Amino acid sequence: MERFADPHIHGGWGYSFQKAQFAPLEEKLRSLKIVFAIPTLMNDSLENLGRIGEVFFKYREKNPDSIFPFLRVEGPFINPEKAGAQDRRFILSPTEEKIKEFLSLPAVKMFTFAPEVKGTEALVKSALDMGKIPSIGHSNATFRDVLKVYKMGVRHFTHFPNALSGLHHREVGAMGAGLFLEGIHLEVIGDFIHTSPDFIRLLLKVRGPSFSLISDMVPQGPSLKPIKNRRGILLGGGAPVPEQKKNMEGLGLEEEDLERICLLNALAFFNPEKPDIP
Repeated sequence: MERFADPHIHGGWGYSFQKAQFAPLEEKLRSLKIVFAIPTLMNDSLENLGRIGEVFFKYREKNPDSIFPFLRVEGPFINPEKAGAQDRRFILSPTEEKIKEFLSLPAVKMFTFAPEVKGTEALVKSALDMGKIPSIGHSNATFRDVLKVYKMGVRHFTHFPNALSGLHHREVGAMGAGLFLEGIHLEVIGDFIHTSPDFIRLLLKVRGPSFSLISDMVPQGPSLKPIKNRRGILLGGGAPVPEQKKNMEGLGLEEEDLERICLLNALAFFNPEKPDIP
């Protein structure tokens, strides 16, 4: 297998999408044979997100063959209790005004939200009507909370199962929903830091090779060690998807299944009309 996708990456090699450093990051990713990647922004002010989007559009105009299709944001309508490394100052309540303001950012096609937060049904309906991709994450949702937006058409989870309500025998939570519901696209950090080998084995046993590997890499990466802030919270990943492939090989996956989780599943979800890239 010679090609990879990374649908969730914040930066790397000292460069950051938050600083709109698209050109050097694309060069680095292409050198790793990554042919499709979604620049992911940390939760930020709508003003800053808009500015980065403007730079992105100009970059795309000059580079129409870019591997970057659009921007995604890890927020802003998330649960503060599950914020993790996301800046709580920029978490928004999904009021009519804020929904309209956020969804009007043209470069941002994908975002993370917590379905248990009041007002998310209106958010999801408006986003889906506009062709945007709501992704469940940074959430304390119950199974019923997830089921509500699933029935509306939500089919994606952010870095599953990190920053999600866990599995319990009396409330299976968002993690249980991701394992149970059909047609869900799960993105998983397979660095054996964010998820253990045993969890990956469990996921393969329950869902098979239907998920996509992501790096969630931050500017401090690549790194073999956990990248944390001063509070000891994981900032993001440090292992590019090609490195994670080696972990999956160690679990005994065949080449066909490796290609699915490293490339084809992502292409099929994000490019359903063109599920391959020459």
